[in-house]
Amino acid sequence: MGWVIVIIIVVVLILNFFSSSGSRYASKPETEEEKETNRKKYEEEKILEEELYQNVLKKYDGYITRFCEISEREVSFKDEWGDENWKALPKLKKRVY
Repeated sequence: MGWVIVIIIVVVLILNFFSSSGSRYASKPETEEEKETNRKKYEEEKILEEELYQNVLKKYDGYITRFCEISEREVSFKDEWGDENWKALPKLKKRVY
């Protein structure tokens, strides 16, 4: 599961690189209408991203809450020197994937 996410991220980065590396010549300055259109498009995309984020949080709220409870217990557990057990966190992440 983890490798799939890494591969998707790499593909998206590569596609973004090639789509943004168009002409090397300076582009013409944007008109006020183009600026306004781009601003509206950007705001709409931000709203959609926020809605998606809220939907994911709502859908997986139980899992997220449970993971936070378990990780808090295991990480905050003090060892014999009184230090927190931060080495337990990567093990928990692997267990989730």
